[in-house]
Amino acid sequence: MITYDLYCTGYNFLYNLGLGYGFAFTLKSWEHLTNAQKAKRIDEVYDVVKAEAELVTRWLDNKKIVLTGRTDEIGHHDYIDNRTPKEKELRPVKIARTKYNYMNFNRLCRVLKRLLS
Repeated sequence: MITYDLYCTGYNFLYNLGLGYGFAFTLKSWEHLTNAQKAKRIDEVYDVVKAEAELVTRWLDNKKIVLTGRTDEIGHHDYIDNRTPKEKELRPVKIARTKYNYMNFNRLCRVLKRLLS
């Protein structure tokens, strides 16, 4: 999952999306699930992932997070973090049963790809 990879390479503001939710979809066991089992797992987190993706998108749109395009000596991405201390606090990762839909998560991925290119 792209948010997990981006979190691991320095974009710490993606903690909830990348590590909290994304990591669950990068495990090798994912490959062995049936389509129905995958859909069920996605359904369980949809609402909270959608809300998290919308929050990160707002940070990017409102310049609370500004990607610099620079990396450090070990390849971690640099960014300017203009969020308040409250916005930087880690939020609990929640699981909820919801309707399946990728639209907002895909929008976040498109925004991140556009900003990184």
